[in-house]
Amino acid sequence: MKRLATVAISIVLVFAFTLSAFAAEFTPIYGIDVSVWQGDINWGKVVGTDTEFAILRVGFNDKIDAQFENNYNNAKANGVPVGVYMYSYAVTEQAAIEEAEIVLERIKGKQFEYPIYLDIEDAKLLKPEYGLTKEQRTKNALAFVHKMQEHGYYVGVYANLDWFTNYLDKDALGAECELWIAHYNDNVDYKDTVYGMWQYTDKGKIDGITDEETKIPTVDRNICYKDYPTIIKNGGYNGFEKPTLEPSGIKGDVNADGEMNLDDVVVLAQYVAGWSIVVSADGLNLN
Repeated sequence: MKRLATVAISIVLVFAFTLSAFAAEFTPIYGIDVSVWQGDINWGKVVGTDTEFAILRVGFNDKIDAQFENNYNNAKANGVPVGVYMYSYAVTEQAAIEEAEIVLERIKGKQFEYPIYLDIEDAKLLKPEYGLTKEQRTKNALAFVHKMQEHGYYVGVYANLDWFTNYLDKDALGAECELWIAHYNDNVDYKDTVYGMWQYTDKGKIDGITDEETKIPTVDRNICYKDYPTIIKNGGYNGFEKPTLEPSGIKGDVNADGEMNLDDVVVLAQYVAGWSIVVSADGLNLN
């Protein structure tokens, strides 16, 4: 039995290494970010486009975005994976923590397949009277990040190329959370820090938002380079329960078919490799 266990573990590691190579080749996908400025979105039409995710503004300062609940409910109802962003005005770490607390209250009981972002771009944060240095702005952002992480959320920071270059310590932020960069160009001239998402235009056209029915002129478009739904669901973040092995209660029976066999080894290897695994009464299975 000991030899069998050793062989099984070896198979898992080999499978996981091989499958990780496939998992790493994530094909970038297109999405949008929206707020009250996009009005009453027809999410049924949005899903007929190349839009595969949406980042929703939850609020700004102490105010909720007037379309947040509608956007969350209707995006979810139409099968669009979502994340959220909070537009920040915080000039101190305490103010950033308070913004996080506001977000926590507004997203309680909801699930998000994409990160919870802090949007840092307001000109107020550059005013001389606040005396904010690059280091202090970064500390403020990290105060928000850490508060959200304490509550089990997968978090990121949004800023444009100028801000990440001149007003924030992108390396310090990138070491602690995800980065979402705005750079309106044909490509991102930003090679020294890994980012997970690129907002490449604010002049996108999407049915359900910018068509004749809605008459909204444009919408932000993004490209995502990471499989956030898998990362978040497998990690048990953003309101999702972390998958548990051996759901049937039988030792080693990770797919809950009533016995331990090679099928369990395969599913376990896929799980270790980061494939999207769904927990149900039938055990762990690929999504």
